[in-house]
Amino acid sequence: MGALQRIMIVDDDHIHHFVYEEMIADTQVAQEVLTFAQASKALDFLGDACHDADQLPDLILLDLNMPHISGWDFLEAYQKIRPDFAKDVVLMILSSSVYQKDIDRAHAYEDVADFVMTPLTEDKLRTIRDQFFATS
Repeated sequence: MGALQRIMIVDDDHIHHFVYEEMIADTQVAQEVLTFAQASKALDFLGDACHDADQLPDLILLDLNMPHISGWDFLEAYQKIRPDFAKDVVLMILSSSVYQKDIDRAHAYEDVADFVMTPLTEDKLRTIRDQFFATS
């Protein structure tokens, strides 16, 4: 199975960025990783790139608990720009929350493909790739 072109990670924890980038490189799940510690910067990037399929990520991994703009706020803004995207993008919540209320709330968003519990592992990455990006 081939690698995804680009994965975007939106998480305020820089240690997560480092760990996830290394894991993605080790598993060769994606050719490029974009990391954003601020949801507003990720939304700016997506807004600027929305008409360019080559610039948009294939997969977004979104943390829920971030300062300033939370993952929930990101989802609200994302819903407004998503119709302008030049390609389909898979968005997943990546969270340590074990609350069913958060899981149900996340799944209520049409754009959320899945809720993945942290820690993100190599096996989870491969499963995401295989489940959502299988080529026929």
